[in-house]
Amino acid sequence: MPQITPGNVVWLLVAIGAFWFFMRFVLGPKRGAPGLREMFRREKQVALEGMGVEAIKTLLEDTRAFVVAEPELRGLILAGSFAAKRANTKSAAILVVMADDPGHYSGEEWLPRWSYPGRGHTILSHHIEHRPGEVEHRFSLRGAPLLRLYFLRFDTPQVPASLSDAIAAGAETIEDPTGLTEKLRRHWRDPSKTRSGENT
Repeated sequence: MPQITPGNVVWLLVAIGAFWFFMRFVLGPKRGAPGLREMFRREKQVALEGMGVEAIKTLLEDTRAFVVAEPELRGLILAGSFAAKRANTKSAAILVVMADDPGHYSGEEWLPRWSYPGRGHTILSHHIEHRPGEVEHRFSLRGAPLLRLYFLRFDTPQVPASLSDAIAAGAETIEDPTGLTEKLRRHWRDPSKTRSGENT
């Protein structure tokens, strides 16, 4: 039986390294893997653009489906930096749900009907704030941006103070079965162009 010595161990490690190098950088490129040259190639400079609706596509899809399924919900607006395509990894997604009575969504009983957390976006923290005609839910979810979800009366004439910065940054209608949500969004963005009783 061969005796194990430090010299034998060194040669064994060298042989293993040589075998790995051959498989990785000689045989590998022939099978489509990156070659040795890739290790020293300088990366191309990438221009980072703001994140928009594509970055939160499943969040919008699941929240839209929730709004459509709830008889007393009238529409859905995306506001803030994601609507303006100026979001970054620290930006919050801001969703505004137009409701007949926001008070019906003042607790957590509606959460099982919202499918987004079931995609693996476990709710890590949830804070609720109540204001006249408005309920705000602040979520931290696993693998998702911070989320501010507002339930607001569908006939709110003025932008609530809690949403003024977000609406000023950008707003996009996501769901609007009756046309009222888009009309309200346009009124919020530029009240001077919307007169009472006028279709816009």
